[in-house]
Amino acid sequence: MKNHIRIEDINDKGIIVINNIFDNDEFSKINSEINKLIQNKRSKNGKIVLIDDDLKESLLFELYKKNKIKTVVNEIFNHNKLQLDIEDNYKVLRVLTGNNSDNDNQNYHFDGYYLTAMLPILIPKEKDNFNGDFLIAPNIRHVYKHKKINLLIKYFFQNKIAKIFYKTIFFNKIFKPIKISPQENSLILFKGFESLHGSEMLGKNRTRITLLYHFNKMK
Repeated sequence: MKNHIRIEDINDKGIIVINNIFDNDEFSKINSEINKLIQNKRSKNGKIVLIDDDLKESLLFELYKKNKIKTVVNEIFNHNKLQLDIEDNYKVLRVLTGNNSDNDNQNYHFDGYYLTAMLPILIPKEKDNFNGDFLIAPNIRHVYKHKKINLLIKYFFQNKIAKIFYKTIFFNKIFKPIKISPQENSLILFKGFESLHGSEMLGKNRTRITLLYHFNKMK
């Protein structure tokens, strides 16, 4: 991993991006494994989603334990003086097909875990704006000790009215979300519990595959 990593960016900028996280052989094996997992799966509402035990028999189940990922995750938790339980994680393989993708267009949300690690596996590279680019308003949510307050804030940002608001120019002017065009074989890290995030429209019949690991469930 030759990238220079500035751990402070997780707080200062709200996001860390590391390119070429795996060598070519490793990334090829990951792609092959994913193709095996999804080849007989039917998409529902334009997507295939496999979680936790769905991945148990594949190398994806413990991919987060690779030194390249585990090391930087540990450094983020140490930097913020937090205890990391590496086994306290939630795994998601997400395949979008571009059909019915308006449901995912700017569908902003918070995660239920402190840190999110996203691995873009297959990303469209068309010249228009329909590649499902990643959008994030980083570190805007304060973490409260009381669970009910945290749930109330989440509901405020995740409801039918909020979904309409996210597609207006007013949202962009107020929250100024960062737009990132994910690169395949990169690692994108952000504080999912505190950061409002989603993705742009994905063009019809285009495939976008991401593998996500969420660390340390918030109480």
